[in-house]
Amino acid sequence: MSQQTIGQRLRDARESIPTSLYQASRETRIRVDFIEALEADNFRFVSGGTYVKGMLKAYGKWLGLDDELLGEEFESLDGVARQMPVSQVLKEPAQAAPRSRTPHWIMAAGVGASSLLLISLVGLMKPVSRVAAPPSSPSASLSSSSSVPAPIAEAIPSGVNLTITVIGKSSWVLIKADDAVSPTFEGKLFSGESRSFQASDRLEVTIGDLPQVRITLNGRDLGTPPGHPGQIGKFDFTPVFSSFARG
Repeated sequence: MSQQTIGQRLRDARESIPTSLYQASRETRIRVDFIEALEADNFRFVSGGTYVKGMLKAYGKWLGLDDELLGEEFESLDGVARQMPVSQVLKEPAQAAPRSRTPHWIMAAGVGASSLLLISLVGLMKPVSRVAAPPSSPSASLSSSSSVPAPIAEAIPSGVNLTITVIGKSSWVLIKADDAVSPTFEGKLFSGESRSFQASDRLEVTIGDLPQVRITLNGRDLGTPPGHPGQIGKFDFTPVFSSFARG
């Protein structure tokens, strides 16, 4: 039996729980389409292998898999992909084209007729005046670009930049950056105090009194974490963290 791919192991682990893609997205705070891409072994849905590796490790850890092993395996796969020539990456899947049974002289006649038709159309469309056309309006530019498919993933911020502001009396906070063993910060923050923390892929944050703080991630105000006074919460903030899961 051949060894399972990373995506197959992720999908099997999720289905063995069992849980849906939407529940997994809710619990991990990773977008549903990103999880689908990971389970399909599509690791190029966003630019930057660092972000994909961070999501892969966070999702694998949530599933109970060895996130470090997943990260190492991803690095080896990603390294191979970077060494592939562009022609190989963009190449269509190999598929033999059906052999045409049409006589060559008929094909040649068809090509000639198509060429004549194209020349005629170009002649009809050629402007009779050399006066420069007025610049296109912004609305016209927007309408012409509306048919272009939107990218499957929005721009991902670079790194994790987190600010914790105490809006209540005080709160105890523990911060770990990326895969560090020792805490980056551990202590009590008081009313009006604000601290900022940075990481490349992930900030593991434990908050001692959830309603006492307000969180800002990469310049975006996430508000107050859900919870009652005195409740302790633990969160993994990544560049793709979107909002606190509620209820």
